[in-house]
Amino acid sequence: MFDQLGGTRRLFECCGLTWEGACVDFEQNPAAMVSTSAAQVRQRIYSSSVAQWRHYEAELDRLRRELESASVERSP
Repeated sequence: MFDQLGGTRRLFECCGLTWEGACVDFEQNPAAMVSTSAAQVRQRIYSSSVAQWRHYEAELDRLRRELESASVERSP
């Protein structure tokens, strides 16, 4: 199970951003959304797509190697 709150806090910290609690309740934002994935933006985080990135693993390999060479740590 993904720890949304912990993960979002770590992301903010890593980026040097000030914590904004509304980021964990993004689906409640009343602002208009213009995006091809507008319906998805209004959904809570779900786990059905967790491993979908693996379909693109070969294409992502170069990026993975570059991040590793820059000492960017993998998240647990």
